[in-house]
Amino acid sequence: MDKLSWDESLETRISEIDIRHRNFFNILKILNDAISNGKSALVIKDIIEGIEKYANDHIQEEERILRKYNILKEDHLNEHHDFRNKIKEFKEKYSILKKDRVFSQEIHDYLYGWITGHIIKRDLDDIKSIRDQIKDEI
Repeated sequence: MDKLSWDESLETRISEIDIRHRNFFNILKILNDAISNGKSALVIKDIIEGIEKYANDHIQEEERILRKYNILKEDHLNEHHDFRNKIKEFKEKYSILKKDRVFSQEIHDYLYGWITGHIIKRDLDDIKSIRDQIKDEI
């Protein structure tokens, strides 16, 4: 499995966003390690709860910040909406597939895609335009 790790190049320079993004990377690392060691059944519930908390707390805060600077786009909102729906789907599946390795891998692959497609691409691209303005306000 490809491993992703947090580094300075991924920072938005908005601490509220960066802390939560870094935590999300850690969630994926925990799942990745558990899958690699055949222990995913032990962590999958915590993983789902962790990404649900991320969806509830982080996305709301990120949207607030992007609205404040008038750069929240419809497609960004749609990605957040799709993410929340996917978490609901994972919760429903968990009640049936608790210890299923394929299910753990499905969650891993989705989270990996979220990091590479949304956090690394969408968030950084959208926030670049306001980085200097935010830096001056901090």
